[in-house]
Amino acid sequence: MKYYGIYKITNLLNGKMYIGKHITSDIDDGYMGSGLLIHRAIEKYGIENFRKEWITFCEDEEEMNYVERMLVDETWLDRSDTYNLALGGDGGWTYINKHDLCPHSGMKNMKHTEEAKRKISETHRGEKNGMFGVPSPFKGRKHSEKTKAKYKVAVVAETLDGKYVGTYSSMREAAT
Repeated sequence: MKYYGIYKITNLLNGKMYIGKHITSDIDDGYMGSGLLIHRAIEKYGIENFRKEWITFCEDEEEMNYVERMLVDETWLDRSDTYNLALGGDGGWTYINKHDLCPHSGMKNMKHTEEAKRKISETHRGEKNGMFGVPSPFKGRKHSEKTKAKYKVAVVAETLDGKYVGTYSSMREAAT
């Protein structure tokens, strides 16, 4: 039997919570969410300091997504005592930055300073870069004529008032 459940995980040390959904045939399978922050918190505080409780079970995945969407909304994300980062219902793949939903947090549309950009750049240079020394799989490869033709599109040029100028095989050709 499959269970479509909504659960809440609570950090027993600081009271922060995480609400998630899970499809399982074993409700005691040890699953503790897929969220980035809840995983970090469990690693930091230890699993023994977290309690998981099932809030409700649903008839199917559609209902489960709906219930999670109702619980994990913008108001929930705006709270300071939650580990959730994304709106409920769709899973973590549709990531939304928690601070983008909270205009009074001072983080909305934050820009890095030039100094911060320089430091970030330095941490990704040379041997510090995870791709350092890894040869490119594309080096020396050429696309076949068949592949080039597949992605080739015609460029139709018009004047600003909509009069047809011509059809070209590339933007470069149209610009000349």
